Amino acid sequence: MKRIISLAMVILFCISLCACGDNSSNTGTKSVESMAQEEVKYNIMAQIAIGYETEGLPQITYFVNKSGENEYEVTGKITVKDKYGDTYTGKYDALVEYDPVTDECSVKNCDIDSLYKD
Repeated sequence: MKRIISLAMVILFCISLCACGDNSSNTGTKSVESMAQEEVKYNIMAQIAIGYETEGLPQITYFVNKSGENEYEVTGKITVKDKYGDTYTGKYDALVEYDPVTDECSVKNCDIDSLYKD
């Protein structure tokens, strides 16, 4: 009898867990703006790694504006610390092109102003 009750409780528990699943219509695709931000982030991180002796990841703010049919202008601010603990801040401007056929973004141009010590 105990086995039957235990088995019934396990089955009921499994059914209740299945009922809590997410049935949202979100297909997991990213917006073009978030893809543009991600591409700019990697580009900025690469430029900072090459040009500056920094520690840790930079803090990057993003402002995305559509500038053409498949072009987006991404601007913002970068804050990063060097290996001595000093904080540096600068601005950047980037132009990102979206390809609707491949559903990918590519950075056409990313200019970082000089980073200035705070």
